[in-house]
Amino acid sequence: MKKRLHKPPFIALLLLKLFASDEKNYALMGDFKEEFHEILETRGIFRARLWYWIQTIKSLPKLIGDSIIWGIIMLSNYLKIALRTIRKQKGYSFINIFGLAVGIASCIIIMLFVFDELSYDKFYPNSDRTYRLAVRTLLNNNSEHTAKSAAPVGPILKNEFPEVEAMTRVRNYGFPVFYYKDKVFSEERAFRVDSTFFDVFQVNFIKGNANTALNKAGSLVLTESMAKKYFGNEDAMGKIINSDKRTDYLVTGIIEDVPTNSHFHFDFLQPLMGSGGVDNPIWVFNDFYTYIRLREGASITELETKLIETAKKYIDPQIRRFMGIGIEDFLAAGNEFAYTFTPVTDIHLHSNLEFEIEPNSDYKYIFIFSTIALAIMLIAIMNFVNLSTARSTMRAKEVGIRKTIGSQKRQLVNQFLFESIMMSLIAMILSVVLIYLFLPYFNDLALKNLELSLFSNYFMIPLFILLSVGIGFAAGSYPAMILSSFNPAAVLKPSGSRGGSKSFMRSVLVVFQFSISIVLIVGTMVIINQLSFIQNSNLGFNKDQVIVVKKTDDIGPQLPSFKQELLANQDITSVTNTSELLGNTFNIAALTKEGAPDDEAQLMVHLTTDSDFLETYDVELADGRYFDYDGLPALDKIVINETAAKKFGFDYPIGKIVENTINREMKLEIIGVVKDFHFESLSQKIKPMFFIPIMENQYFKFVSVRVKPENISASLNYIRDTWKKFAGNQAMEYEFFDEHFEKVYLAEQRTAQIFGTFSILGIIIACLGLLGLSTFITSQRTKEIGIRKTLGSSISQIIVLLNMQFVKWIIIANLIAWPIGYWLMDSWLQNFAYRIDLSIWIFIMSAIISLGIALITVSYQSLKAANANPTESLRTE
Repeated sequence: MKKRLHKPPFIALLLLKLFASDEKNYALMGDFKEEFHEILETRGIFRARLWYWIQTIKSLPKLIGDSIIWGIIMLSNYLKIALRTIRKQKGYSFINIFGLAVGIASCIIIMLFVFDELSYDKFYPNSDRTYRLAVRTLLNNNSEHTAKSAAPVGPILKNEFPEVEAMTRVRNYGFPVFYYKDKVFSEERAFRVDSTFFDVFQVNFIKGNANTALNKAGSLVLTESMAKKYFGNEDAMGKIINSDKRTDYLVTGIIEDVPTNSHFHFDFLQPLMGSGGVDNPIWVFNDFYTYIRLREGASITELETKLIETAKKYIDPQIRRFMGIGIEDFLAAGNEFAYTFTPVTDIHLHSNLEFEIEPNSDYKYIFIFSTIALAIMLIAIMNFVNLSTARSTMRAKEVGIRKTIGSQKRQLVNQFLFESIMMSLIAMILSVVLIYLFLPYFNDLALKNLELSLFSNYFMIPLFILLSVGIGFAAGSYPAMILSSFNPAAVLKPSGSRGGSKSFMRSVLVVFQFSISIVLIVGTMVIINQLSFIQNSNLGFNKDQVIVVKKTDDIGPQLPSFKQELLANQDITSVTNTSELLGNTFNIAALTKEGAPDDEAQLMVHLTTDSDFLETYDVELADGRYFDYDGLPALDKIVINETAAKKFGFDYPIGKIVENTINREMKLEIIGVVKDFHFESLSQKIKPMFFIPIMENQYFKFVSVRVKPENISASLNYIRDTWKKFAGNQAMEYEFFDEHFEKVYLAEQRTAQIFGTFSILGIIIACLGLLGLSTFITSQRTKEIGIRKTLGSSISQIIVLLNMQFVKWIIIANLIAWPIGYWLMDSWLQNFAYRIDLSIWIFIMSAIISLGIALITVSYQSLKAANANPTESLRTE
């Protein structure tokens, strides 16, 4: 009896089971088992197992061959059945395939966007060890966190810290005008950098040498596109380009264009050596972007700590000179001065500091868009599951017959999974077509240049096939298990079960997918309302009918004459010259009341303007006066805003004296107070601000021109002609100020458009599923409707009866979606200092919209069923 406990070798038995494809082969396994036990009884376990292995090895070739042939036959059979089912049920198949295709296409487009956002700056070699230095300052509860740092910090990092492998400083030095022969261009992407720039940012040189290209003053490295722009087919190397009619530069290198997924883009690079400020020893004057590459194995956290301690010995005497206290006393008073390093690969998504080289994105949008992609994909998959399980009753007899004639559950599961995967593959092919059609629109929307390159990477097509199989398996598993589990004896009876017990799961899926859709509706409404609030809020100044002429400092001493000639036009009402535009980042200074200790200093932004600023931008004066030029402008006069007056604690600020902590000997008299206005995004509170008058022989790069609304086009032509008169061949660069200020909210506007677009797609997919489900439910209740009509029910009563189930689902979906939508959008609104309230009407409107969409979707089928002739539906009874 003990010998009977022995079994055939497990692996051999597993191989036989794996390739036994039909009943004949299963019988062969039974014969092997009997023979195994006979040998076991007579010749022992070793001989029995040896015999079993020999027979397994001999049988495998035939079994494998039979398995392949049987598999091909089964796949062919599955394909025929799947195609027959699709043709027979065209409506359901279209809804399933098209809904899944839209879901897949939406998901892939969003993920292309997400992957692009996550790829920023990773193309640089050693990008994982490259960092940018930032400075965080806190002075009397006024904070500044800037992407710039002081001139001496970079060299100290390289010379005193062995863990720093390479360092470079970068400085944007304005908008130079470059001349080559008859070509004149004003450029915005020109930077001065240390000669070690290419040690940190290792780019590909087309011509020139990275080690020597920036070693001499007067060198110039430009990108390939700029070389073509200026020199065409000529060899740019060794050519001379003049800058601002003052300095000649020798082209010493040509590099590849900077990829779009970089946190800053440059076209021209010049050496820092010899330029103003490069040797400035002041540690609290931040005017450079400092980048380092860390040695392998070094800790950036330890470097931050060591840098702060080292910096104290340099900062202490300077703080004492400017503020009268040492660095330790400064910090002990609750102030802060600290350095932070940001990985270069994190700058685009995780850094929104003051003075960023270019506007960055935000990781929260990655989360938002990824969530939308997941939501749309879930809606599409739930549609598939819901309609497949709903159709199960229509295939119940088919399953019953197949089981009766010998089909096993595994074979039925495989068949239904194959159908699901095949529909998923068709949906994937259709989704690729949709992606190619709609990706250009999305690129315009998201300001991207995304591409779907199926053939550029050999793994893309296999990846899409694998994704299709995965989606098909995920969407088809539950319906396959439901269909294959039907009891043939029950479903083949005239009154047999038709799967009605699965209606609860269908209800859950409908509620869940509409809950997601309602959250998307709530999100879209909140974002649109917040943007509308921002755009229609009283900013405290007038941004309309203002044309901004840029780079006006290029005409230098002619600027006053340029202004006067513009004012000679009766359609131009006011002209002002400023150091910056509202909506841009302003410089910061620390001011304190006269004679007050330095620990009472306040950080304030400042703007340099002429006397026409208030009139041009319709900024109201609260008290006092603005600058006038009856005599020479006084350098010791300033104007402040109301927030600054509150910060100083002045009840009546006119005539009060304040001091700049850097030079306390210079007294600044407050001559006026302007009413607070929003010179930055409404996501930020109004900061304390002061205005400085433009001095004689000062010329700034922005001239704002207020024009009458009646004839803007003619005014623009006049401004262009006047510019040409003073600037010659240099093209006039301009923009309408309202369009410029709208860019402050570019990220929010882009989010609203993308969110709204994909919310609509998600709702469309959900409605397609609802349409299919309503068609199925009304067909299932055809006889009930006929009986009710025979007994006297009206058409309106029938419609209400059929729609009530869907109304119930949508109401439940709203109750689930409201708290989720409230939590998500309240979190998003926290980013704004000035925001809308989450009114109950937003949620009521979302309920009305979702109910309306659902009723419009299902009412056609309800109306069609209610109008049907009851004799047709009851004829078979």
